Amino acid sequence: MAGQVDAPPVNARLSFANGQLQISGAPKDGLVVDRAASVAAIREGIKNGSRMATLPITAKKADIRAETLPQLGITSLIGKSTTTFDGSPPGRTYNIGVGAAKFDGALIKPGEEFSFNRQLGDVGPETGYVPELVILEKKTEKQYGGGLCQVSTTMFRAAMDSGLPITDRTNHSYAVHYYAPIGMDATIYPPDPDLKFKNNTKGHILVQTAR
Repeated sequence: MAGQVDAPPVNARLSFANGQLQISGAPKDGLVVDRAASVAAIREGIKNGSRMATLPITAKKADIRAETLPQLGITSLIGKSTTTFDGSPPGRTYNIGVGAAKFDGALIKPGEEFSFNRQLGDVGPETGYVPELVILEKKTEKQYGGGLCQVSTTMFRAAMDSGLPITDRTNHSYAVHYYAPIGMDATIYPPDPDLKFKNNTKGHILVQTAR
């Protein structure tokens, strides 16, 4: 029953504009069945010959909400990057938009190693992607999510601009004009290769994307 009742809290969605951290999407508290108290209530009911037991449910507050914003330490822009994909076919442009949205509002905790592939999640028709060209083993072929390396390359350059240590990054097997200048790209193909970097600052990092 607990598995049917439990609902994890949803953190507030954040944005940073005009030098201020703001809530752009309201948080939602979750519900959790108190397992230990429930077991005790069932035992007590059995002992007393009762055929009914009340399972205690407690509210679980979202970690990110109005009163916790000052604790995040997000006070200024630390880095940014813009890349161009002018001339991309419609499918590639579409995939870039779907992929970029996965990162808008992402929070990286102090000391956390950020994984692009983990944040990205599954890539396929069920997650909204269409087939488009990708570079795979030194050749080009159509697969779902073609164009996502535009997002990872932009993220890599933003992390570099922020001075964050890059812990995992791979170039494409050959140069592509979308990722000029040469050597400043980051290819991803879940689960590997991945793009990873570490938040070595004392505060959280908020990621914002726009297309």
